Amino acid sequence: MRQNIGKVPYADYIYCMCYLNFRLSEFLELTKDNFYISETKIPLFVGGKKTEAGTNRLVPIHPNIEKIVTKCIAKNGETIFCDENGKAMDNNKFRRNCFYPALDALGLPRTLTPQSCRRTFSTRMSAAGARQEDIIALMGHTDFAVDINHYINQETDTLYNAIKKMS
Repeated sequence: MRQNIGKVPYADYIYCMCYLNFRLSEFLELTKDNFYISETKIPLFVGGKKTEAGTNRLVPIHPNIEKIVTKCIAKNGETIFCDENGKAMDNNKFRRNCFYPALDALGLPRTLTPQSCRRTFSTRMSAAGARQEDIIALMGHTDFAVDINHYINQETDTLYNAIKKMS
């Protein structure tokens, strides 16, 4: 995905979705009012809405997407992740005009959905050894079982590294 940013329209948005982990509607509704710089100079979004745990959660912006987010903010659109005319998009417009055309251009299957970005996030956080309480806070959940049962896909390399920890 990263190699195709600037070549495939909206690859940058999908890439950001894998790092920000917002549900699609939450991602598309982010505005400048959701963007903050912490006292320790960490850029972040405060957003989310589906559940009590997911409402107004802090989501730090990973350094890999910081320039993309800054560029999107500078467009001065109705939302940060807006269309080419600066207009906000709803879920259907984004899927139809951005997400699936980008997947097609990248040669990725249409079985992937915007929700797949949340699975990618959880799986990568788990593989990186993030604490359960951090994963559920970033996901907007209250129980790690939700992440284990629905989001985290244990990959062979991760499981192999876990096996190697045995003495």
